[in-house]
Amino acid sequence: MLNNAADKLVIEANGFFTFPTPLDDGSQYEVTIDTQPSKPNWTCELENAAGVLAGMDVTAIIVYCFPLVVLQAKPGIRKVRLNWNSYDFPDEVTFNLCLAQDDISIGGFSSCRDLKGGALETRVEAPPLSVLKLTNDITYWFQLEASYESGRKTLSEVVKARPFGGLNDSGIDWCSDDDKNFNRDGTRKEKTAGCEVIASSHPGQDAFQGRDATARARELAKTGMGSAGFDYTKLCMNGKAAGEGKCPPKPLPGMDSNNWACTRDNVTGLTWEIKMDSGLRSKNNTYSWYNPDETVNGDEPGLKNGGKCEGSDCDTLAYIQAINELELCGISDWRLPTKRELLSIVDNGRFKPAVDDRFFPNTLSTQYWTSSPFPEEENFAWQVYFLYGEASPDNKNENFHLRLVHGSTVTFGLENP
Repeated sequence: MLNNAADKLVIEANGFFTFPTPLDDGSQYEVTIDTQPSKPNWTCELENAAGVLAGMDVTAIIVYCFPLVVLQAKPGIRKVRLNWNSYDFPDEVTFNLCLAQDDISIGGFSSCRDLKGGALETRVEAPPLSVLKLTNDITYWFQLEASYESGRKTLSEVVKARPFGGLNDSGIDWCSDDDKNFNRDGTRKEKTAGCEVIASSHPGQDAFQGRDATARARELAKTGMGSAGFDYTKLCMNGKAAGEGKCPPKPLPGMDSNNWACTRDNVTGLTWEIKMDSGLRSKNNTYSWYNPDETVNGDEPGLKNGGKCEGSDCDTLAYIQAINELELCGISDWRLPTKRELLSIVDNGRFKPAVDDRFFPNTLSTQYWTSSPFPEEENFAWQVYFLYGEASPDNKNENFHLRLVHGSTVTFGLENP
């Protein structure tokens, strides 16, 4: 420390301290900190550090040293993992967390609940802490408060993170040589044995790596269920997950609030509608591609009401509007998936249809529209053919099927979705 920018004094322990040079009565003093502690993440502050000497020693100066809150945020799939230096704090300290979809530094920690998406969690658990059920591709801001029994509070810097959608594997968890597939329909043990037989002669196969291989080895943690590396959760019409609230553990498809109506992909974070035998969401309904928004339609809106359906006009825009009015699964911002999003549910380990029909019932082995225009031809857009799960462009006037999606657009790290 320094007194009046000079007279250096080093303090190494608690207790009283005295500067080397005495001061005369009436002299001004101003104590400052010249060098902070060498201990990482610690800092010191002064109280009552300036004044005038008035006939007696000054005993009101307080040096207060404390740990800084160092908060780190690591994004994941629909979650952010938080960590901080709790080990630097005494047991009496509790931690309170503000998370928001606005920069917390603008309004301040005390205004946390007034921020967009602002939520204040008190007495949070010890780190690491996972903040779950976030929306992919949206930035979240975080700030942590350390609260002492004395009433003193210390804030971390504001940090931010952007959860992302994960990438599904192909669904192929068996191996093959030049002539045949090995145990394609076998058990995990049989598939593994088949891969081991040809590992040296046919290396680098899809089944040797990724989520599918981890799942086959029973080492993949899943939130829900699904074949190979896929991970799905059924949602009821009321928006609750299977086994949550009044949604049964094994809900059946239907139109009542406790019937199965949607499937959430726990890898990408996207939620998908499921199809019915009849009505507005009938598996047999077809639609022409239509989007009048010139910023995204590839300079050609397509054909209005050109399909064959029931419950709405038979084009993509009309169906989206009808499903949003229905608030399927409690959601009112359904949209047409991009090409890559729709391909993300393709299971190449299956065909006719190339999808896990335990979670996508009533899927036909035919074409389903995506929102992605085909850049080389104005009147074409991409569709995914669920016979084998291939994508190709087709005329927007064609009558194809639809499967809507909910969630922020997932780019899978690529520039064009």
